[in-house]
Amino acid sequence: MDSVSGPVGVGPAPRMEGVALEIRAVEVLNYAFYHNGFEVIRGVSIANSSGKDLSGCSLSFSSSPGFVRPASVPVPDVPDGSVVEVDASGALIDAACLAGLAEAENGRIDCVLERNGEMLCSGSAEIRLLPMDQWAGTGFFPQVISSFVLPNDPSLARLKRRASDFLAEWGAGPELDGYLCDDRDRIRLQAAAAFKALQEKNLVYVLPPISFEEIGQRIRLCHSVLEQRMGTCIDLALAYASLLESMGLNPLIVFCRNHAFAGFWLEDETFPDAVLDEPLHYKGRFVRDPSDAVKHEHQQNIKLALPGAFLDDLQL
Repeated sequence: MDSVSGPVGVGPAPRMEGVALEIRAVEVLNYAFYHNGFEVIRGVSIANSSGKDLSGCSLSFSSSPGFVRPASVPVPDVPDGSVVEVDASGALIDAACLAGLAEAENGRIDCVLERNGEMLCSGSAEIRLLPMDQWAGTGFFPQVISSFVLPNDPSLARLKRRASDFLAEWGAGPELDGYLCDDRDRIRLQAAAAFKALQEKNLVYVLPPISFEEIGQRIRLCHSVLEQRMGTCIDLALAYASLLESMGLNPLIVFCRNHAFAGFWLEDETFPDAVLDEPLHYKGRFVRDPSDAVKHEHQQNIKLALPGAFLDDLQL
């Protein structure tokens, strides 16, 4: 999926006639973007039609609030009549600022082109800053949803213990050995035991947490789902995916119109790309061939488990 850039920022009238600066930045940003190594500034270009070559310049960056650390980067020579791209990788995200956001707010990056302490021109870009537990949705780097799959969440330990107990009760042995067993039936049993451990919690389907954002959705993380004993379809799918991954299985998250659910691989494989938005890429593995993947559906009180063949009616 192509990256999505936010509005291009162009500054006020330049101090030096004929010099313009343009910033291209992501449209939304939160801690998960930082965690996945996204660069907030996608590019900076300088156009020079001043009649003179520019040399010895630098770009300085600042932001409000301080989600980008103040930085200064050198600018290559900009001959008259040219447009030059500047490497803005020196402008780094301040993780602590993003992690501390409790609600979404508007942010701004300011960039100033300077030479010998004199400002030649400036530009800015507006960015919507989201709290750490808000996913930006399928329209903005949807692969970031994987950041909310948390296999090391301490709250999963008791669920894994219960899954092991269920396996023992079913006569399959208590081992949570993932794909080491090399047995699709046992892998199904492990996933079923994980599902049963969650089902035992009597988790209730609810609407998303209140938010004034039109972008994405606030996410209940594993510990919140288990403490509150409720979650949206995305919350429950992520909790199940987290538990599967903690047991050594490879989960996947599927989004369709107004719904989401989790599945898993019966072999130690993954798709080649983090995001697949064309059904033809996975129908042969996921929909038509139930031996490759199984789908678990979360609805009222997390009681339904449906095979992958039921996915034929999905409209993606």
